[in-house]
Amino acid sequence: MTEGQPNVLWAGVESNPALFGLHHSTASALNSAIGFQPEKRPYSPHVTLARLNAPASLDIVDRYVEDNVKLELSAIPIKYFGLCSSIFVDGSPRYQEEELFDLM
Repeated sequence: MTEGQPNVLWAGVESNPALFGLHHSTASALNSAIGFQPEKRPYSPHVTLARLNAPASLDIVDRYVEDNVKLELSAIPIKYFGLCSSIFVDGSPRYQEEELFDLM
């Protein structure tokens, strides 16, 4: 965990070659189309579970994680995904769907 009080709760996902392939293909297509440069840090697939309006104490976050450590979800078929842009407005992220991509 990083220093300070957390304001985002996220869960890593299992490594999957198809997911890394999708990440690479998307980054390549965006680079070719608009010159987008991906981040230098390694890709770390995850799901953002919550964004907190204010930093929470580590005790509260640790307790939540401990209470849900055995949570398992069934596989969910993904039929499409959306490419979104985000900007921060008054300290909160605002998302806009830019494009939908059919995966079927």
